[in-house]
Amino acid sequence: MAGAYPHLSFSKEVPLNPRRSNGFGKQTKCDNPQEHGKKLQKQVVSFQEAISNQVGGDSSRNLIQIKLVEKINFEDITRHGISIIAQQDDTVYLAFADENQLNEFNSRLAMLVEGEYVTYPHLLYAIDKIDAWSAEDRKSWALEHFGFPQEELFRLDIELWPVGSVPSAVRDKLIADFKIWLASENITSLDSLSRDSLVMFRVEVTLQQADKLLNHKDVRQVDLPPRAGVEFSQLNIDVNDIPLKLNDLPENASLICILDSGINTNHALLQGAIGDAQSFIEGEDESDIVGHGTAVAGIALFGDIEERIDSNEWTRELRILSGKVLTKNEYDEPVFDEKTIESTLIEAITYFHQEYACRIYNLSLGNLNAPYSNAHISGIAVTLDELARELDILIIVSSGNYSGSEIINNWRDDYPNYLLSEDAALIDPAPAANALTVGAFAKHTMSYVERRYHHQGEINELHVANEGQVSPFSRSNQKSKSALKPELLAHGGNFAVSARQEGQGWRQVSKHLGVVTLNHLPQGNTILSEFCGTSFSAPYIAHLAGRLLNNYPNASANLLRALLANHARVAKEIESTFQEKEHVRRVAGYGVVDEDSLFKSSEEHVVLITEELIENDTHQFFELPIPDEYYRKGKASRTITATLAYSPSVRTTRLEYLASKMKFHLVNADSLDAVTKAFNNENKKTVKSIPECDGDKRDITQDDRSRGTLQSSTWTYNQFGKPRKLFLVVTRQDQQWAHAQVKEKESYALAISITDRENEEAELYQQISTQLQAREQARQRAKIS
Repeated sequence: MAGAYPHLSFSKEVPLNPRRSNGFGKQTKCDNPQEHGKKLQKQVVSFQEAISNQVGGDSSRNLIQIKLVEKINFEDITRHGISIIAQQDDTVYLAFADENQLNEFNSRLAMLVEGEYVTYPHLLYAIDKIDAWSAEDRKSWALEHFGFPQEELFRLDIELWPVGSVPSAVRDKLIADFKIWLASENITSLDSLSRDSLVMFRVEVTLQQADKLLNHKDVRQVDLPPRAGVEFSQLNIDVNDIPLKLNDLPENASLICILDSGINTNHALLQGAIGDAQSFIEGEDESDIVGHGTAVAGIALFGDIEERIDSNEWTRELRILSGKVLTKNEYDEPVFDEKTIESTLIEAITYFHQEYACRIYNLSLGNLNAPYSNAHISGIAVTLDELARELDILIIVSSGNYSGSEIINNWRDDYPNYLLSEDAALIDPAPAANALTVGAFAKHTMSYVERRYHHQGEINELHVANEGQVSPFSRSNQKSKSALKPELLAHGGNFAVSARQEGQGWRQVSKHLGVVTLNHLPQGNTILSEFCGTSFSAPYIAHLAGRLLNNYPNASANLLRALLANHARVAKEIESTFQEKEHVRRVAGYGVVDEDSLFKSSEEHVVLITEELIENDTHQFFELPIPDEYYRKGKASRTITATLAYSPSVRTTRLEYLASKMKFHLVNADSLDAVTKAFNNENKKTVKSIPECDGDKRDITQDDRSRGTLQSSTWTYNQFGKPRKLFLVVTRQDQQWAHAQVKEKESYALAISITDRENEEAELYQQISTQLQAREQARQRAKIS
């Protein structure tokens, strides 16, 4: 039953406790400190020789790669003269050291060799190897796999180590030095970008110049320019009964900005719904010459167009903005402009935010040259993470399309196992922590050929995914112990393979298996087309987000994300596809959004929402206002879904990309006082901690959900013994290195759904509203007294 009441706001309880800590880590020991010191001294000499053979840079920026024997807290190495700037994994740190710092470090090693007392010796014992950042280390995934282009002149993306902040004298000197070096080598700089976590140049080089860049001291990575990962098939569909006159939009209609190949604004279904269209591609106007942007815009505006066709209902609730950030190649495919896509996106998003205060952005593009292996997040994703936090905007991105590789012999036979392979990894910007990433599921299973010859009983083509399963091209996360990405799925299409042609199981057939949307070149009655890809699942989530913003115009981007994930469920069709539960989450995240109670609450499904601020190393407490009737005896399915969303500052040079981390516990206790005592660090030795309740009733563990910035779990209860009190505890913990880039109070949003759908006489909304009103009255009386 669709909801009829606005979601209810609720607030935290008064106590704010210091975070309960876990104590200190171990310290590395060494059986023979003198020999260990000698080994490190030799490695320092080798390091200095390697650095002397590198080019460019400044003597104060000598990059040291330090490999540890085991995982420890290594930040205190600064006490030995070394300045940590980055972390590659649990045991590899990167540091800058000038001549004086190297001398200080060498003197500490000499003391170790001579058997003298050294402060913090365990840090020196933990070092296994000292090395320089080499040319091989600077090669990106794309460069390792494809090598340099064969042309005499070609383009590269050069990422520098992001030392200093923006603005700062250190950062200014880094960029100035690099520009001077480029000029001295006659290397043409086409574009550049400097943000807190990213310094990038796009250059045009010869092979000899490229080799020099691989040996430049200040270069972090040399990469091939992005290669657009948008692939789609098109089929025109005739529709004759579209109303000639569509509704006028209200002034306060929510805005969705489509960052794509442009939009053809003269389309009959778009007229009156386009607020502004701008091109950020030099020398091109705002029109769509490839069709991708217009197709994406149609889904963002109308949602499920097949449902619109069936009902012939074309009311518009949203207004579309268009930022053209893609051009076309010689094959008429959408591709990135020659400028860095990062600077283009910054320009476009900044424009629409400043001019129209646009809050929702859809970016259905991906860089096939940047698959994500759960190492460092970089490229477009970093830019989006910074913009999402800085501007409080919701950016929705697609997971990317997997078009196959040598591991595919037959799509149907190999499905779904290849979805978990590294070939099907998410591509940039899908790993963005503060953006919402969307994969695809299949809706249709009968292809054009199967439909055409269906009545003859012929078997010509076999669909790959069944209805409701993950689309055969949707990309996945490559690691179970990482943030859930993609977080959501939406209809993106399917494809089939030939049933009669031997050896053709790798060839995709998608006609009549895709998503119906707008044709950018409507002629006569042909105003709709069909497309396949995650590019067309992402704008459906943008459509839902826009409608949410219509209902809750003051909602932050965090609250929009929380509400969407709170109403997402993994369908049984997807669960049954994989044997391992963790594999399901890697491809499907939280699942498909159930729209039934997304926008409004009902008597059997109540949604509580709140937005709060929290300081570092503290807990905040919420008592769930659940009526006693909810805990009635007898079997009946009831659920509680809790969702937390926040948008932390990020840093690409750290293993822990997020500067702040938040998480929540759902706990059962007799009183608020009991919960606050259990979570108080001062009571650590005397009061037992409270674990999260009902782990066997929960679909996602706290560890699994808390790795990302969007966290959600559902508890399903079939029977209660007696009424109880449930509390939600939110905790914030910053990284040790993050003090300069986090806020004193960081914001977050919560959405909590409480359902009792099997109770035909449910009055949850009225009962919870009454409890919340009584609490507020008690708070006001307490203030007065």
